[in-house]
Amino acid sequence: MSALKQKAGGQAGSKTLGPAIVPRLMTVAEVSKATGFERQTIYLWIAQRRLPVVRLGRSVRVPAGDLAEMIAANTVPVREDGRR
Repeated sequence: MSALKQKAGGQAGSKTLGPAIVPRLMTVAEVSKATGFERQTIYLWIAQRRLPVVRLGRSVRVPAGDLAEMIAANTVPVREDGRR
């Protein structure tokens, strides 16, 4: 059995991917609620290609891992010397 099929938990003849492969996809409304930013801001980031998306027909979904990466990349660390 191939590594992909083993990771997906499928049988040797199976062509479907299991939940271990498919990332959690969030709607724009869910991203807005999770981050506290307006939906318009999320759509602006998508249009500017600052936030990766998956387009399925007319649906737009944001992979949760990509949202977490964007937040981590834009997080400003605390200064250790206590200055502002």
